[in-house]
Amino acid sequence: MGDGVMVFLIGLFGVFTGMTLLYLSIKITGTAVSVLESKRKAREDAGLGGDK
Repeated sequence: MGDGVMVFLIGLFGVFTGMTLLYLSIKITGTAVSVLESKRKAREDAGLGGDK
């Protein structure tokens, strides 16, 4: 029983850790993108260099 349970728990932990890291990286990327977009929009509203 011991080895099978250990492998299962380690696998479960690995999946959980992977999902958590993936979620965090997606959140960080989304935050960075929204910050960059808001900065660009502020620049455009000020009349400094839009993509026109």
